[in-house]
Amino acid sequence: PLKGGTRLWPDFPAAEPSLRRALLKTGRFDEALASIREAIRLKPGSPGLQVQLAKTLLAGKRFDEALAACREAIRLEPRLVGAQLNLAQAYSLQGKEDQAVPVFRRVLELDPANATARIALARSETEKGNYRRSLELTKPVMAEAKESPDGLLVPVLRVDDWSDARM
Repeated sequence: PLKGGTRLWPDFPAAEPSLRRALLKTGRFDEALASIREAIRLKPGSPGLQVQLAKTLLAGKRFDEALAACREAIRLEPRLVGAQLNLAQAYSLQGKEDQAVPVFRRVLELDPANATARIALARSETEKGNYRRSLELTKPVMAEAKESPDGLLVPVLRVDDWSDARM
């Protein structure tokens, strides 16, 4: 049983991400949330802990709270890629693509190789029918995706669009 995380490392609350991941994997959302909130109490003002809070809240589908945690992390550290990425994903999970897309673009400004942001933007371009732009966005991560056991789903919607999809 996973109990007493902050009691194990009272001076180092950031040591608990693996505990929170384990709690989330086993469906123990409330315990994971309590753990991250305790870490924040012990180390207030940590943008990294705010990002972990946002991830935990996203896992629990508590989107408004996740958005607030992301905004706080960004307030503390505006160039923190994880905070920007979680913010974009929170918007996206709520179906707010008009708000997610500019944030995914900001992620690429901060981290041009960010595969998650590239794929999210590619999907958005595909939905608009901009297949060439979609492929341009995914091209930098294609080699990495080919090495991945999951691969990469090329964002083309119709077979006749393949003529436009040369790489």
